[in-house]
Amino acid sequence: MPELPEVETVRRGLARSVVGKRIEEVTIFDPSLVKGLSAGAFVRGLERRSIAEVSRRGKYLLFRLDSGKTWAVHLRMTGRMLFKKNDRPVREKATRAILKFGRDGLHPKGCSFLWFSDSRRFGEWHLVRKPEEIPGIAKLGPEPLEITREEFVQRLKSRRGQIKPLLLDQAFLGGLGNIYACEALYRAGINPKRKPCSISFYNKIELYHNIQVILKEAIRAGGASVRSYRRSDGSKGWFALRLKVYGREGSKCSRCCRTIRRIKLSGRGTYYCPGCQK
Repeated sequence: MPELPEVETVRRGLARSVVGKRIEEVTIFDPSLVKGLSAGAFVRGLERRSIAEVSRRGKYLLFRLDSGKTWAVHLRMTGRMLFKKNDRPVREKATRAILKFGRDGLHPKGCSFLWFSDSRRFGEWHLVRKPEEIPGIAKLGPEPLEITREEFVQRLKSRRGQIKPLLLDQAFLGGLGNIYACEALYRAGINPKRKPCSISFYNKIELYHNIQVILKEAIRAGGASVRSYRRSDGSKGWFALRLKVYGREGSKCSRCCRTIRRIKLSGRGTYYCPGCQK
């Protein structure tokens, strides 16, 4: 599933490609993609509108239109938003919608398109006056790259349960996902089964620091294409080459040579080193 670095990478690519463009035509192949209103009402809300800004909240892409409304996109597990120049993309089985933009100075000889494909069909599109009208956005916690160290430590205080499921709770931190939670816990030397209230102040600071560092590294690398994720130009992100524990069950830890294990916590596959993470 695309996580914060992947969604931010897509956002940056689309911001360069679609801001200022006028949406001439919207074709919805799968009406279940649109949430909260009919596909017809959604199309009428987008057509003949220009995109003023592309931002992000958690794992949501937010397209602010010149009408003042926001088109919000959640990629979920397999969603891709690909920008195509000049030629209309050939519809594939996984294609759920295509946007056609008007001609502009960059592409005077032809139109450009934004193509949304989603093989698992879990992606969501919304059209709202304010992003907070979407329940998934309204409940989001602080952004991992914006929360202060003091607030992060305070939010961990007195928390029970286990640290890994807590990091995946979008009400705790908005945007952190399974890949980067596993990697940050590994770098901080914290066992994913630990209770937050049992983690020392020093290790909480270490965890905060490593979340910040690994997310920034992954954004610079264009995200991690461990499965279906692609950037807006169709290329892969290369951060998967730097993963130390995620997806490496049975491999040797690069620090202590113990075997990396995979367990399930709250239904999510969790990778860790039993030697390094205490």
